[in-house]
Amino acid sequence: MVDLPIELWDCIASQTTLDDLLNLALVSTFLLHVSRRALVRSIHLDAHEKNAYEQMIAFIDKHNLAGLVHELSLKGFDMIEEASALPLGNMTNIKRISIYDCPAFCTATAARNVLIHHIETTYKSLRSIRIHTDTSPLPIQFASIPGLYEISWADKRMSLLSWLTFVFEE
Repeated sequence: MVDLPIELWDCIASQTTLDDLLNLALVSTFLLHVSRRALVRSIHLDAHEKNAYEQMIAFIDKHNLAGLVHELSLKGFDMIEEASALPLGNMTNIKRISIYDCPAFCTATAARNVLIHHIETTYKSLRSIRIHTDTSPLPIQFASIPGLYEISWADKRMSLLSWLTFVFEE
């Protein structure tokens, strides 16, 4: 096998398909670790598929991969308690969060403010938040998160899709 730095293997793995990553993981222990790193770079947690997202979180915890997650998508978390119970504290390198149909993140409550504060203090690398909802207006607290350069808001009420994007200059 070619002796390349791990960063180059990560770059190669990031350009491969899911099927190729799964095959690459079977080649050697080293490439298994490279494949795992690429597989968790972007994860999607759907509240309607609780077993699947619990397995994903368990896999990430078991292999100590939380710091490698860069993009996180959350879908369908209805209650603020359910959303705030997600063990996301170790995912400190998240750069983008996409939130789909999660009223818990948009409904004005004290718990939502705690959740936003948690995002603010935990995810120092966060640069983008994208929210897709049909329930409520954009929470202004998201704009106070330091380092954020993009907030996108999609309003799907009455079958209309309108985007509102804030881009912040540094």
